[in-house]
Amino acid sequence: EEQQRRRSAVFIGVEEAFGPPQQRHERDVESMAEILDELNFDGVPVEAYRMGVFNPEKHRPFKVVFSNSHDAAQVFRQSYMLKLSPQFSSVYIRPSYTAALRKELFPKR
Repeated sequence: EEQQRRRSAVFIGVEEAFGPPQQRHERDVESMAEILDELNFDGVPVEAYRMGVFNPEKHRPFKVVFSNSHDAAQVFRQSYMLKLSPQFSSVYIRPSYTAALRKELFPKR
């Protein structure tokens, strides 16, 4: 689990599509490809999924698992480029944390 967390990145603020689950997932994968293209990232994610229960009122975090920790580190290094993008300026990328560490880092949530 720790190794998977090191290979993972959590994308916050990625818009979520409406519709059936399969259609939402396909749109999520397309959005992730667009974001990774914006970062000039040439790796391929191994796994990508939304965390939490679907709620049309807010966007769920999007977790992406890469094949190795170097790919995740490259995404973190290049994430500043999203702030310069008109399309993805509201997207934030953070590492994957354990539940205990999230409570410690974000106590008011």
